[in-house]
Parts: sequence; structure tokens; C-alpha cells
Amino acid sequence: EPPAGERGVGRDGLTTDELRRVERLALTPGLRSGSEDVEGDRGPEVLGTDLVELKPSEVDDAAPPRRAEVSFYDYKDDQLVLKTVNLSTGEVEKTETREGEQPPPTRAEAVEAAEVLLADPLGAGLKQDYKAATGKALTGPGQLTTTAMIYRVDGENAGPDRVRACGEHRCVRLFTKVTDGPWIDVRHLVIDLSAGTVSRIG
Repeated sequence: EPPAGERGVGRDGLTTDELRRVERLALTPGLRSGSEDVEGDRGPEVLGTDLVELKPSEVDDAAPPRRAEVSFYDYKDDQLVLKTVNLSTGEVEKTETREGEQPPPTRAEAVEAAEVLLADPLGAGLKQDYKAATGKALTGPGQLTTTAMIYRVDGENAGPDRVRACGEHRCVRLFTKVTDGPWIDVRHLVIDLSAGTVSRIG
């Protein structure tokens, strides 16, 4: 939990108020209107916010500026968007866009990946295992404890043809568990969140 309060000082962690403010400042009108989140809604997916290191010339300042970098993922263009915001001035000082870079997935992305899997024929095994473990039908991701890990195809991991886009696309493997119950192994499946598809890799 981030500390409460309006403003942090120096290298203090970002407060909840600062996190809200910096995300609002970073989400410029152009970014909001021209991007999509993991569910396909307008506006990018917020991945995280971090305090930025001071510049060498600012280290000895009595009251150095506090800056934060907000990481967004734009599913419309499959781009990571990084915005650096000066918390003292409210100014967006730098914007970077990167393709093929995939930070760890968020909780919202893990839930969306589980929804995509449950709606796909390849999710049948997960439903069967859930029913065997609980005696109940699996109807939504809220019945599972789910975490996700990025899956990418690169020089170290060739991967089958059907997942070759992973890396350019945002793809994950899921680790699913019956809430307060056993694990259900679905690591042989890759969910492409950019395309909304599921592929078997094992």
C-alpha cells in the first residue's frame, strides 16, 4: 500500500494522492482518445508508476524535483508508452513509445486473460478440472486465484508458429488456482491479449 497523504518528500515513495495525480497528468487527451486498454475500451492500460532517479546535477539540491514515470500499454498499436511527469510543475517532461517490450502483466490483464481462456474451446480442460475439484461449474475468473507471466517468442524461445507474434503482441501464460483450493495447471496454453486468442504450446 502506498503511503497516504498529499505529497512525499525527496526520495519518499509516491503517496496515493501523488499516484492518482501523476496518472491523471500522464493520461493526455491524445493518448486517451487514440489508444485502447486490455478490454478494448478507450484509453491505455495502466501498468505501473515509479519514482524516477534524480539527475546527477540535482542530487545536491536542497529541494530536488520529484518525477514519476507512468507505464501504459496501448493495445490498439501494441506499444509500451512511458510518460515522465514532474510532480512539482505538473508537466509531462518526456514521452517514449517502445514496441516489443513487455513489462509484467497487471492483475486486470490476468483477469482478462482468464476470461479469454474461459470463452475459448481450449478452456474446456480448466472448466473440467475445476468441476472435478469443487463439484461446481466454473463460470468466471472471480472463482479463481490467477496470476500471469509474460510469454514471448525470441532467440531463446522459438515457440510454435501460432505464437510467433508473442513479443510484438502482449501474450501471457496463466497460473490458476481454485480460490482456497488446489492449483489447476494451464501452463501449456498461451493467451494473446492483443489478438484475444488462445494457443496450445505443449
